Amino acid sequence: VARTVSAYNYFSHPPKVRSWRDYLDHLHAMNVVQGWYQAVSKNNLAFSLGWYHRQGGQTHQDRNVTEIRSFLSKLDQEMDLVMILEDLPESLVLWKHLGMQELELT
Repeated sequence: VARTVSAYNYFSHPPKVRSWRDYLDHLHAMNVVQGWYQAVSKNNLAFSLGWYHRQGGQTHQDRNVTEIRSFLSKLDQEMDLVMILEDLPESLVLWKHLGMQELELT
């Protein structure tokens, strides 16, 4: 619920939207609820890593283990390390543990 409220507060509201129900009706009429908006509100990290881009903005593959493993395998081939802002201290420790070059934080 918090992500949905945050998204509601973040995106500009069309002129005719005066309530939460009007806003949800507006999104539904634009077919946004079935697309990327629904994806972002369900799994923000997967969205950031490109999962929903690969799925055309849809959520129908979210429980497909074969597709998820394929996506993770592709990520593993393309990225050596993913640093997550919400877990920055842990990410920096992992960075150092992997012997990556020194970071100059200013």
